[in-house]
Amino acid sequence: MTFGYDIGVAFGPNASLNCTHARFNHHSRELLYYAIHELHHTGFMTYHPPPKLAEAKSCAELMRLVEHSTQLEGMAVLAAYQRWREDHALGDDPDYIALQDDKRMQADVASYFKDSEYLKRRGSQSGDREAWAVIDRMSSGERLWYRVGALMAQRIEAARGRAALVG
Repeated sequence: MTFGYDIGVAFGPNASLNCTHARFNHHSRELLYYAIHELHHTGFMTYHPPPKLAEAKSCAELMRLVEHSTQLEGMAVLAAYQRWREDHALGDDPDYIALQDDKRMQADVASYFKDSEYLKRRGSQSGDREAWAVIDRMSSGERLWYRVGALMAQRIEAARGRAALVG
């Protein structure tokens, strides 16, 4: 547990939660949900280290960041899903609310792939302001790599099982 910075962060084999984050003021039970999410990151990154952000110069390198982060965040959202559901708390978090809204998720999937295709088309071109705006939409605001990543993980698990998803 820490205070300050973001709601939670994982780096290498370590994870921390900001116990003073406003999110936990009236929902202290969510510390458990976010701990599951962040601890999933530590395990995932042990086997799949993230791309170095400072080295992401081209649109292709930004696309690799998108792909890694989509899997990282999507699987972490899914890892905590069961506990949120058991506690009847899915309606308390915007990501889980979105995942239950088919129309919203169709729009998010379309946005995700539109942005992905944009980066792929630009390939070796320099990652300018427009390219970095994709990262912003994916990671904050629309949280596309969290939500679409979780949907992808759900579909893989439903179609092929947990072992295939983990693999």
